[in-house]
Parts: sequence; C-alpha cells; structure tokens
Amino acid sequence: MPKDYETAVVFAGHMLDRPDAEQTRFPASREAAAYRAIVDVLSAISLEHSLAIGLAGGACGGDILFHEACRDLGIPSRMLLPMPPEDFSKTSVDFAGEIWCDRFRNLFEETEVESLSMEQFNRWQSDNQKSPWEEYNRWLLHRATDIASSVRVIALWDGEQGNG
Repeated sequence: MPKDYETAVVFAGHMLDRPDAEQTRFPASREAAAYRAIVDVLSAISLEHSLAIGLAGGACGGDILFHEACRDLGIPSRMLLPMPPEDFSKTSVDFAGEIWCDRFRNLFEETEVESLSMEQFNRWQSDNQKSPWEEYNRWLLHRATDIASSVRVIALWDGEQGNG
C-alpha cells in the first residue's frame, strides 16, 4: 500500500513544569532555546526528506513548540491526542495559563487532529502492566508507520531519568 509521506517525524518531549513541580525539567525560561533546537532539527530533516509530516501530541511545552516549528517551516503536522481535546487540555495544557491554552486552540484549528475517546484512554489506564502514556506513544508510532515510508523520532529531553 503506498504511503502518503516519505518521512514522518515523531516528536516526544517535556511539558512545561507545573507550578508545584518538585523536579524541574522544562522551565518556561527555556522555551525559546527549545524552539530553536526543534527548528534546527526539523530544518535538517526537511533538507533530507522533501515530503515529510510531523506527528506529536498537543501538550504545553515541547509538543506545541514542535507544531509551531512545523508550521513556521511549512511542514504539515498532525496533532494526535490520547483523549478528546477538552479532556486533554485539562490534563496537559490548562495549568500553564491562558497563553498556552490559546496556542493549543490555535493549533487545534489550523492542524489536522486525531483523538481517541476517553473510553480508549481508560482501557489503557486499566491495563496494570503499562502506563497509558506508553500505550499512547505506541499508538503515535503506529500512526506514523501507517502514513509514511520511514519514521524519524526526535525528543526534547533534559538528559535526566523520567518522572513517571
């Protein structure tokens, strides 16, 4: 079956730190540097692969920056959410404030969006063997292989062990 894209660029990265975070991973002061790093990597990939699409979630921080970088570079992107947008925003965007909520809504309006139901997310959550977020990442990778001949993964990571 022919694929729609030569390459899918799958993004994974940190959310902005919550105000009550015990461990800081992505303080708001690092936003500009993170955006530049994402643009640099996407620019290099787009030079190698003319027909590419970006896939990521929509959390405040890395995901939104990734979609904005794709937009600014003229690379189509698709927001994949593990639950309906309203529920996702409550868990992964709203705490960062109105500016991030506006950015999420803007991307939601200008980006193709796929979302799963809360029922699907809850099924993942009820599986005691895995985190629902691990299952979400698997789904993201499977969607990438469905639409592209090759998959590249980029991550915005602080170099430290995960926090769950």
